[in-house]
Amino acid sequence: MNKLQIFLQENKAAIFDYLVFSISFSLGFIFPTLEDFISSPLFSFFILTALVLYTIGTWLKNLPLHERLQLAERQLSLSSFISFIAVHFVLVMVAVTFSMPAARIIIGLPPATPAEVAGPAVIISFIAAIFITWLVFRNGKSKHKYYSSGYLFRRELAGDICLVIGVSIFSFVIWEKAIVAKLFNAPMASIWDVWNLFFSFALVYMIFYLPLRYLYLVEDHFSRKTWQRLFLIYGLLLLKALFEMLKI
Repeated sequence: MNKLQIFLQENKAAIFDYLVFSISFSLGFIFPTLEDFISSPLFSFFILTALVLYTIGTWLKNLPLHERLQLAERQLSLSSFISFIAVHFVLVMVAVTFSMPAARIIIGLPPATPAEVAGPAVIISFIAAIFITWLVFRNGKSKHKYYSSGYLFRRELAGDICLVIGVSIFSFVIWEKAIVAKLFNAPMASIWDVWNLFFSFALVYMIFYLPLRYLYLVEDHFSRKTWQRLFLIYGLLLLKALFEMLKI
């Protein structure tokens, strides 16, 4: 590997985290509120694009990641693993549901009727969420083929790019414009309400973000720098939310 490849390989998780934060933050200038974004005719296409890129990125990255790691390096506690799967499944199912109007337009189908939304659409969302969650949490290591280091690097880099874009859109819609808005619009009558807000903010941030970055977490969850970086990003998100709440 050349110096650039070594740098990207060693810092890919940090680059991923900072790019997701930066892109998600920048999208807020285009769509100031969630209502502006949802009312946009491009909303469903944004979600569909994020979902497709996230799925492609997961498929591309899984193989190089597990070819590089030893079994002991990718083991998480059973409770964390199960929690990540459950939260990831719910997030993806919601994303699939929101992306269906765009998918129907692309394949030439009319808008869904109430009966279709309540029936087949739920089944499709459920199956798609299971498949995408399986892509993320499976062991993608090949037992029968040999891949060159150059191929694995290029494949993982392409996967990283897709994941950055996909998770950035998810972060903007689900986290910044839905969860944060709900938390910081809650009434606060005492200092305990403020502390509860900060605790809820941190808890929800971890629950939302960690499953979406699982393919990075499985490699760097032992690193102190990872948790320091996530804490820093949490602080920046908290500061940004406080500015919005105080209308600064």
